Amino acid sequence: MSVDPYHQVQSEIQSSLLAAEQLRASYLRIRSTAREGNEELEWARNEVRVELVWMTYWTFCLLLVH
Repeated sequence: MSVDPYHQVQSEIQSSLLAAEQLRASYLRIRSTAREGNEELEWARNEVRVELVWMTYWTFCLLLVH
């Protein structure tokens, strides 16, 4: 039995949301102690941005299959 694409994409969105929440918490923690331009801060900021792009992608996919 095949998996409904809607549910598969919905699962990907939920995973992305969880990852984004965790990355945001890490970013905020790092930002509270690091100076602007800090390599770790830049990495954390970029990771949050990448996850937001994936969330946008999966949301678009969800709209397509719904």
